[in-house]
Amino acid sequence: MDGKIITKLTTRGFFDKWTKQTSECIVDAYKNHGWQSWTAVIGTALMGEVAGAIIAICAVGNAIELI
Repeated sequence: MDGKIITKLTTRGFFDKWTKQTSECIVDAYKNHGWQSWTAVIGTALMGEVAGAIIAICAVGNAIELI
């Protein structure tokens, strides 16, 4: 091996980080932004599409960060 370090890219590491960061982003959107969080909660109660939008924004944003 001549002392060389061989690394292998694993998708599991990427997906572990992505799912963790995405779930933290979703919780953050609903808890840590004052009136904006209340608007998200009420919006989700009235229209489920709001939750889908928040999930999509967090998922795509975190995927872009990790790439």
